[in-house]
Amino acid sequence: MYLLGEVTTAQQKTSIKQFMQDTVICDCRKQKKNWFEIYTSDSKHLDNFFLKEIDKLRVDKHYESVYRLNVEKFLQVLRANCHERSDVNFKFETFDILPKGGSSNRKNSAELKKTVGVVVKRGDTVISIAKNNGFIFGKEYFIDIDTLIVEERRKGYATLAAIKLISYFLEKNMLPLWETAENNIASKKLAFKLGFEPIDTYPVFEFKIK
Repeated sequence: MYLLGEVTTAQQKTSIKQFMQDTVICDCRKQKKNWFEIYTSDSKHLDNFFLKEIDKLRVDKHYESVYRLNVEKFLQVLRANCHERSDVNFKFETFDILPKGGSSNRKNSAELKKTVGVVVKRGDTVISIAKNNGFIFGKEYFIDIDTLIVEERRKGYATLAAIKLISYFLEKNMLPLWETAENNIASKKLAFKLGFEPIDTYPVFEFKIK
């Protein structure tokens, strides 16, 4: 979730606590997840509220950064990685933007929306996925990348999947944004390798349900 503004009054604090308890935590339990995150701006008021005044939840704070693609750098990467891999298959597939089920407050239209991704497979085994995660603003979208099998990491599969996905959306005049935690060195290295450049850093509060 994203929180814009300050939380200073007793009424604001009560409303947010009630929303987290009645809506967010209930939704997490339906999805069998024990955590959620809130993205904010840097603020001493928010630090005090989330880190000191939230009961029944363990709260941690970290920083994340967002990166925007430098198209010229990416085109150089594309030209250097135009070869195909014979050991795996790359296929475009559609994904649900939101998981099925979850909160009854969600609009049905949102649950039906799909997004596009590139799946890397060896036989029937999925190795890597690069996808538009469905968070689109104007002509920009956020890209999600994951290599699911630990032993297959650092072999270039995620890079090639990302290249194919970014190229697909560039043809539609859409530019990717990359978001990652500041301490996620592997993700940052891949972002720089693909031609992304940092544009902003902000705090994220992570809530663990006890």
